[in-house]
Amino acid sequence: MKYLEEFRDGAVAQRLEVAVVARYCAASSPRQSAPSSAKPARQRTPWVPAWSALKAPALPGTTTAGPRLEEEHMPGQPSQGRPSGQSPATAFGLVAIVMAVILYVLVYANTDWHPYAVWLAAWGVTTFVVYGFDKLQAPRQGLRVPEKILHLLALIGGFLGGWAGMFLFWHKVRKIGVWLVLLLSTLLHAGLAYYLFWR
Repeated sequence: MKYLEEFRDGAVAQRLEVAVVARYCAASSPRQSAPSSAKPARQRTPWVPAWSALKAPALPGTTTAGPRLEEEHMPGQPSQGRPSGQSPATAFGLVAIVMAVILYVLVYANTDWHPYAVWLAAWGVTTFVVYGFDKLQAPRQGLRVPEKILHLLALIGGFLGGWAGMFLFWHKVRKIGVWLVLLLSTLLHAGLAYYLFWR
């Protein structure tokens, strides 16, 4: 009976020690928060059209990120978006005037022609050369002569060179406007020649 009581007292004491040690460990260790059973909220991505992912081929002067932003134009500086300088019409007009003046001086100094006849000859040769240059530039996609310059040359007095350039170079044949301007110029200068020589 004595041994039974001692065994029971020892078992109780051992249980008390285990309980005290367990409570001490639980008190000294940091509490861990229980895992939350709630799921994190899903972030909704904005809707993007499918065709927005397609990338168009880059054009000259643009990047893949988008069109090139034009630089702010400062006063006193030439705009970089447009080529600076004179327009083609002005340039060709000046060249034609210089060429016609040189031809007029040369022909008038070396012949005894009437000044009006020299005028028609100078502008006729100039118009013929301009027609030839424009025809040469057409298949090359180069710098073309504006039609208003061709019309102006014909009206000034280069209608003979205009007719010659049209048929010899086969240029502007399908342009109704060119036909009408050449016909009008021919009639005007025919009337002027009649007034000067056969009046």
